[in-house]
Amino acid sequence: MHLRQILLKSRIINLLLSYHLDLDYLQKCVSKLSNIEQIIRNSQWTE
Repeated sequence: MHLRQILLKSRIINLLLSYHLDLDYLQKCVSKLSNIEQIIRNSQWTE
């Protein structure tokens, strides 16, 4: 295997890994946002 191919593959793997990490982080943010939204809705209903 050429060095260039190895570098390319490792770069792609790194990209995929960071993308998965970002996905996980995004999901957490979205769930937090929806939780906050629910709390706001609930507080509006009780008023």
